Amino acid sequence: MGIFSTLLDSLGLRRAPQVREPGPLKVLRGGEQRLDRLPHGTVAIVTAEPEEGGWLCAVREGEPPGDGFEPLVPGAFVRTADKAHLIGLQLDHDGYRWKVVLPLTIYGAETPNPDGRLYTVDRPLHRGRPSFYRRDTERAPLLARRLLADPGVESVLLRGNTLTLERRGETAWAHLDRHVDASLREHFLLGGALVDGDEGPQRDDPLEDAVARVLESEVLPAVHRDGGNIVLQRVEDGVAYVHLEGACASCPASILTLKGAVEKTLRDAFPGEVDTVEAV
Repeated sequence: MGIFSTLLDSLGLRRAPQVREPGPLKVLRGGEQRLDRLPHGTVAIVTAEPEEGGWLCAVREGEPPGDGFEPLVPGAFVRTADKAHLIGLQLDHDGYRWKVVLPLTIYGAETPNPDGRLYTVDRPLHRGRPSFYRRDTERAPLLARRLLADPGVESVLLRGNTLTLERRGETAWAHLDRHVDASLREHFLLGGALVDGDEGPQRDDPLEDAVARVLESEVLPAVHRDGGNIVLQRVEDGVAYVHLEGACASCPASILTLKGAVEKTLRDAFPGEVDTVEAV
């Protein structure tokens, strides 16, 4: 996210990365060269060691290991039970020591909210319904806590391979860009577990269920592209009460959006049953 990236953004030439499933642990050219130079009878042994917040990739050189290990490449073995914790990582050697390399592309983009920024990552972060966390959220997952640890972050919305930050005050986006990069790299270097969204509210009211489905199909795709989310709370006396999340939470244009596109969509879909939309 340096000067070159800023120039590409200003010219409209940079595109958000496409999500990709991370591959198994890989050894790069420098690592292969190190393995070729190891003394006879010495191999590289790769394990994932428990670390606060995940698992840390470790490499040591020694005699071939016994049971519980399998060949990674000629001259290197990986502990079988640890392979799942090392997905998406690469091993290299700079001539002095082994290094863990994390290929990761992060693209930050403006949203209609001047205090909201949408980041797209080329690896999955989240699965299921979008998850929204504020600084006072109890039992937030570790990734959300990492992102919220900076005092300049007000809220985090996780969805698929994207996250939206809502900033506090006049915190510089350049600072938050670096914070997001560092937080995501720490997350993936320590195993990168996906965050699971909740199942959403169980709706017994047929009208509420129908309204939620129309929001999902006709409104949310555009809202998600702008880094926001809208959750239906209830429908009562012709009013659809919704909760705004992500870039929508503090967006100056959110009320116009609700009273315009969202309200019109629901009034057209449910004439006489939904008259207005209100944020709660």
